[in-house]
Amino acid sequence: HVHKSNVLATSRLWDAIIEDMAKEYDDVEYVSIIVDNAAFQLVRDPTQFNGVMLLENMQGDILTDQAGGLLGSLGLMPSACMGPEKGYVEPAHGSAPDIAGQNIANPYSMIGSIAFLLDKCLGLKEESDALWNAMFDILERGYATSELASEITDPKNVLSTSDFGDMVVDILSN
Repeated sequence: HVHKSNVLATSRLWDAIIEDMAKEYDDVEYVSIIVDNAAFQLVRDPTQFNGVMLLENMQGDILTDQAGGLLGSLGLMPSACMGPEKGYVEPAHGSAPDIAGQNIANPYSMIGSIAFLLDKCLGLKEESDALWNAMFDILERGYATSELASEITDPKNVLSTSDFGDMVVDILSN
């Protein structure tokens, strides 16, 4: 649980609620960390956050953008917001209106979000795995969208949004 309860009253309220809920789930490790330290730790050793980070919206917006920088692109970050009965999925980067209609957005995070939906919301793990594997295959073959293409020497390996999506469909079709 990432918070700013040393300053924000709303964080103190969530702290109390989350700490009570954590007691109901003995099998889930509960860690409480102030957002400033979480930002530092995310840069220092991102592997320590191998699981779920529970954050208030504003703090989540900030830390997911920071994590996108560590990965090389916000376009690599699918997202799922899950509750006990309902959930929704979305790319962590939002709608990216600054590049709308240019066919340059990285669809990885949206397709990854759909993979989360298939697995976690619909119980279709096999189909989810197929989506992930198709995207991994594309990247492993040396293809990338423009924001990740700094080390690609062959311009044919730089994919548009639609090219990436078409490759996923082609892989799934075979």
